[in-house]
Amino acid sequence: ASVGSSVFIDNRKADVSDSSGEATLSKVIPGERTVLVSKEGHWPWTKKVNLESGGEVELHPFSVPSSPNARVLDNKDAEYQKAVSSVSSYALPTSEKPLVSSDKTIEVFMEAGNVRARWIGSEEDRPPLFCEGPCGPIDVLRPDKSKVRDVTFFGDRNDVIIVAVTNGVFALDLNPLGTQNFQPMYLGTEPTLAPIDNKTLYIKDTAYYIRLEY
Repeated sequence: ASVGSSVFIDNRKADVSDSSGEATLSKVIPGERTVLVSKEGHWPWTKKVNLESGGEVELHPFSVPSSPNARVLDNKDAEYQKAVSSVSSYALPTSEKPLVSSDKTIEVFMEAGNVRARWIGSEEDRPPLFCEGPCGPIDVLRPDKSKVRDVTFFGDRNDVIIVAVTNGVFALDLNPLGTQNFQPMYLGTEPTLAPIDNKTLYIKDTAYYIRLEY
């Protein structure tokens, strides 16, 4: 959890956050528990987990501002041409040319209209989400009628992506199992995007170009 967050277990607040943003919860009753992480000015994050007696579950919530710092770039802005060039040249990743996480462990790509992911890190670090040994990629997002226009990783995370789909830009848990958090970053008409760095995006929506910090 990020610094300043509050953590709730089955709607009961746990005073666990520390200055590093990490939290350790002990003496949690085994069984299916609902964890909610909230922070003022941010969308809440929630996950259902099944805790076995004597076991441990490690969670990595993400935090998206409900009103991110965004500004429209006009054609006199020093960044305008860079935004135009970045968005026009940013392409959806494919299986042959995938998007690779900053830690070089996960590839994300489009296939048959779906967002998919595969593990490329070491076998000993492979998360349970990805099956052991040779296996195909997992489906992260299967949009029914909408089209994914762009996709990138959320900051330097390998377990959260950003998608431009339908009328908005959203942060999305890579793990489709259980509660798949889907948090809005920008709502508009038909936005496309291009990452600038691990905390900033360029977004094009109709005739407008926007610089968004998250």
